[in-house]
Amino acid sequence: MTLKVLTTFCGCGGLDYGFHKHAEFKVVKAYDTMQHAVDTYNINYPHEAEVMDVKELLKQDFDMGVSPDVIIGGPPCQDFSVAGSKNLGERASLTETFVDLVVKYKPKYFVMENVPTIKTIGKVVYDKITAKLKESGYGLTTQVIYMPDYGVPQGRKRLVIMGCMGGQEDAFKSIMDGLKTPVKSMKEYMDRNNTDLGLGGKSHIYRHPCNYGRRGVFSVDEVYPTVRGCLRRMPPTYNFHEGDTSHVRDEIAMPDWSIVAKIQTFPDDFQLLPKNNALIIGNAVPPKFSEAVAKAIATHHTSP
Repeated sequence: MTLKVLTTFCGCGGLDYGFHKHAEFKVVKAYDTMQHAVDTYNINYPHEAEVMDVKELLKQDFDMGVSPDVIIGGPPCQDFSVAGSKNLGERASLTETFVDLVVKYKPKYFVMENVPTIKTIGKVVYDKITAKLKESGYGLTTQVIYMPDYGVPQGRKRLVIMGCMGGQEDAFKSIMDGLKTPVKSMKEYMDRNNTDLGLGGKSHIYRHPCNYGRRGVFSVDEVYPTVRGCLRRMPPTYNFHEGDTSHVRDEIAMPDWSIVAKIQTFPDDFQLLPKNNALIIGNAVPPKFSEAVAKAIATHHTSP
């Protein structure tokens, strides 16, 4: 039986990618509030996303027209981020909205992605949502994922909660562990996948540091730092840091959204509209990781 997938906060479709690719699933509904993200989604996937506030799905008279077997989503996480305001406001409440959707529609499975600091900065929210999910009958697998473990060449960490109605706690942990394909560098990723990140033959790449106490130049012999939703080129006044892997500007590639899309593991044939795509790419779940998530749920579902 094909599992019907509802995707919320879908963005341009990073988390959706694995579910579209896996035969066990059919994405039947996808929603996001950002028009540009939805437009990008719709030129890449057969089922079209819609621009909508997902809170609409909680209204008593809302008829989605389908009963989802799986709900996935990455609600906005800036309120929980060390780089954010650390004030638990509207964006934090959207994490609760996602959980309320799970509780209302009662899918067999769900996947929620967020930042690891939801367990500290957002502890009040985290404790509330996990208690609500358990009370609703879900067995939870909660893991902080280091993306290079799943073949993604950036040092991104994300908290992922996977749930199964009536399932055991940590039911997905061993499955997810078995799906790891660790990668140690951008170069290894390119060689393994026979792809080019678009660095123009340069062996170093710039990522603007959060503060000038940190380095900003990284070698292809290591993973890229976390892709962010904004891009800045190296300023003329940049003072090289002792940790920078090159101090020669001509050796250093400047990132643009096409490069960071590849670092996020969007495939070469994934289409991006001719706009500033840094935000939707930075907000996305790496597609290569989404393939592992979809396979994990399919494996669990077909296990005796």
